[in-house]
Amino acid sequence: MKDDLTKIDDEALIHLTIKGCPECFSVLFERHSTAMSRCVSTMVKHAADVEDILQNVFLKAWLKLSSFRFEATFRSWLTRIAINEVFQHYRHLRYRPSCAEFSNFEKLVCARDSPENLAERAECAQMLHLAIARLPKKYREIVLLCDIEQLTAGEAARHLNTTVPSVKTRRFRARGMLSAALTPIPVGRAVTRKAA
Repeated sequence: MKDDLTKIDDEALIHLTIKGCPECFSVLFERHSTAMSRCVSTMVKHAADVEDILQNVFLKAWLKLSSFRFEATFRSWLTRIAINEVFQHYRHLRYRPSCAEFSNFEKLVCARDSPENLAERAECAQMLHLAIARLPKKYREIVLLCDIEQLTAGEAARHLNTTVPSVKTRRFRARGMLSAALTPIPVGRAVTRKAA
């Protein structure tokens, strides 16, 4: 029976589907799914998202098939639904909280963390704050604005009444100073320095 249905045009298949023949919609799906997949793939990167969107496209087409007016081709109508679904997908992504991939789970603070680990973290934080406090004022300001308050280079430049390149240079130098201040001196070098 399905082989006979493949010879029927879209309009007849739509009328038969509305009258209660779901096999006709299966034929419509097979006829247009490759084209819809290509259409969505040009706008969405991940294959899993493409599959999800395609399922939504054909589900909406199935649910709204009785509202199809035959003013355009069935494929044009499906394409419009697909484009709307892609826009909907990106709207959801915009408001969905995202989080970067994190691989070093040992650095995450846990409520049940050991007292030793908590003390070590607190000590590291204190050392960092002291190192920042010891920076010359122009470098300390950059660290506070860019790294603590998370202002952009442009915002920091406006705040300090300077240029973006100047902010970037100071930030680079400030980070170098902090790195040097926080890097422990190896035992061998410490002895050599004292001897010299």
